Amino acid sequence: MTSKLYEAASKLDEAQQTTTNYTVQKLDFFLIITLQNKLAELPPVLVQEVYWEHWV
Repeated sequence: MTSKLYEAASKLDEAQQTTTNYTVQKLDFFLIITLQNKLAELPPVLVQEVYWEHWV
């Protein structure tokens, strides 16, 4: 499950660097919803770890 979160996050990063704003906005929306759904399935402590490791 954690690896799927990392994968989604890296795809989002990659998309933001390589596509137009319009596409990124659409992708952001999709990935944010996907991430939220995945995060909802995880214990809060793990969610915090993944968040800090990837984005901070």
